[in-house]
Amino acid sequence: MKPEDIHLNPELDLPALGAEWQARRKMQVRNIFDEATAKRIERLMLNETPWGMCFNQGERIATLRDTDIKGLTQEQWGQIGDMVAEGAARGYQYIYDVYMIVPDYFDASRPWSPWFALLEYFNSPAFLDFARELTGDDKIVWADANPSRFQPGHFLMRHWDDAPGKDRRIAFVLNFTAQWGGDWGGYLQFYDEDANIELAYKPAFNVMNLFAIPQDHSVGMVAPFAQAPRLSIAGWFRGDQPPKPIGNRAAFGGAVA
Repeated sequence: MKPEDIHLNPELDLPALGAEWQARRKMQVRNIFDEATAKRIERLMLNETPWGMCFNQGERIATLRDTDIKGLTQEQWGQIGDMVAEGAARGYQYIYDVYMIVPDYFDASRPWSPWFALLEYFNSPAFLDFARELTGDDKIVWADANPSRFQPGHFLMRHWDDAPGKDRRIAFVLNFTAQWGGDWGGYLQFYDEDANIELAYKPAFNVMNLFAIPQDHSVGMVAPFAQAPRLSIAGWFRGDQPPKPIGNRAAFGGAVA
């Protein structure tokens, strides 16, 4: 897959979508990509993603690669589960599968991956101009994104997405979950000032969720009886500069398609 293989749905009504965004500052865009692109991304997520895992240990973020997970013993899995449960009882906690595209993209030793093509597309004029026009935010500079997979027992507790030193302006979640039961959990949930859920988006297919930052939100725990993983690409449209220019890995010695 190359960036030029990825296409937004040509039938999107940008003026209407922009009006909805201005009225609510959170929204869903259905059928965001054309059908061929959406299916291509779904296959990538299901078959070609080196899934690792992330969770927090207090203020420390723990990110395990796929190779790290393969070496874990039953006892170590149990220790992680106990630690996550204890952390959730005391405060902010999360656990889910992830592949961190951005660090690998800027690591010249990493071979080319179809995920790099997606990252380059997310940072192409076509996608960034679409985001600027949709939201009216001309300060968007780049898009930071990583695929995530929520399996039974995975969750992401309430948080605001604002991070010191990172100009995260708008969050986006690209959904690629083909089938999802209404009782399986995993909803993207938004809260009012009294911590009531005021809106929740069900995992879906070829749908982009957008919301302004900061905003109180979470991903509900996926039920133990869920019959499929919750697949998405989560990221932020940012107003700062990326670590290095995106779109020419050869410039820093990285392999290209």
